[in-house]
Amino acid sequence: ALDLLFKLQDQAPAAGGRVHVLFGNHEMMNVDLDFRYVTSGGFSEFTRAFSSRNTSFTDADSKANASLPSFMHSRAAMMRPGGSVAKSLAERSQVAVRVGDAVFVHGGLAPAHFGKGERGPGEVVAELNARCAAWLMGKGERPEGLARATGPLWMRDYSNARVGREACSALGDTLDLFGAKMMVVGHTPQGMGINSACGGRVWRAGTGVSAGVGGEA
Repeated sequence: ALDLLFKLQDQAPAAGGRVHVLFGNHEMMNVDLDFRYVTSGGFSEFTRAFSSRNTSFTDADSKANASLPSFMHSRAAMMRPGGSVAKSLAERSQVAVRVGDAVFVHGGLAPAHFGKGERGPGEVVAELNARCAAWLMGKGERPEGLARATGPLWMRDYSNARVGREACSALGDTLDLFGAKMMVVGHTPQGMGINSACGGRVWRAGTGVSAGVGGEA
């Protein structure tokens, strides 16, 4: 799936468009070598990809693989910080991105993510994207808060079946900070398909299509 997204990302400019790849919680889990939601096909695909390179595991790969069963080794070597797929994610994906009047993020953004400093939300997001990329490249620690349930990859405040007034108010405050009109999120599978909440100010696009989370793909 990542190969397809990256291919579309390369092809889009020729057609006058752009493809923005979002970094989500499952990508984070894989970089952390947490493979709980990976299907058997997901492991075999990486085994074939690694074998096709005709290379051996590096010392860093072996360190990452030390506590893992052998069928996970290729995926771990490619997904760990500094691994080939992690580096591609560093170069091609973002935690959050604004496109026109819309802010795109996997889980969501709230005023609490921006603190009370003088920096604008664009600066905060740019720093978060940069720090995440450095971690993926193997050149820094994972950004604090990225793994929290209330963080931008994991929060579900705007994606629950019922979104209360408090959450909608926080959403409105966040969009006002950006000067944006809407937020688009994924993360939480929507049984009714893509839908909106908070008066159309958030669109919930989580489809749960992957077999790893009960989907059909």
